[in-house]
Amino acid sequence: MNKIKNTLQRNNVSASYLIEYLLEKFPEDQIIIFGSEIEGRNSKYSDLDVYVITNDSEKKLNQNLKLNTLILDIEILKAEQVLLLIKKVKEYKNMRLDNLKLLYRLREGIYLSEQFFGRATFSKLEIDEAIKFYWNQKFISLSDDILKAHMQGKFEENTLQIFKLIEIAECIYLCNNHKVIVKEKWIHDDFINYAPLSILKEEKDLLRKFITENSDIITNMVLKFCNKLRYI
Repeated sequence: MNKIKNTLQRNNVSASYLIEYLLEKFPEDQIIIFGSEIEGRNSKYSDLDVYVITNDSEKKLNQNLKLNTLILDIEILKAEQVLLLIKKVKEYKNMRLDNLKLLYRLREGIYLSEQFFGRATFSKLEIDEAIKFYWNQKFISLSDDILKAHMQGKFEENTLQIFKLIEIAECIYLCNNHKVIVKEKWIHDDFINYAPLSILKEEKDLLRKFITENSDIITNMVLKFCNKLRYI
């Protein structure tokens, strides 16, 4: 439970009490705990996500529980559905981001039990590669849309799309450099924290030119920069 010790201490909840409480409440189910502290995003507002994997999901409901000041966000998952998602990852099938986020959290979380599957059932590499594939597919699709809009003279629409493409390129850079992203709101902050100053400066200069000039040449320079980020 060291991965979430700061969250527990801040809310005056002991690890032993949390474990006892959850095992007593869900005695026949698999329990996996995930918190933002595991990703290095610990804050005073952090809660804990508790995933309860069961064969009896119809009798259980998602709910919020509270231990002292600690919020437990309980999510009930049907075992066969989770195992199907794991199978899809292993078969390299396209998946939605919300499902990839779930599997990422199940892989990185704290296991209190392993009735249906264990951490070794699917590897970190398999999840990371599936997430990178998702973002690269988004990049390719959006790049095509930008080129079509550019040819049709839809410059205002293209501007918004290009900013989104830059964000996705930042995300792919992070994934390639061992910082997997499953929530879009973290992309730019993480990029600023992890990318070298030279890349940050290049991006800032290009964005400034793009906003003030927005010419074909600058647009192509931005697209080239985005593609470069994908392979660093």
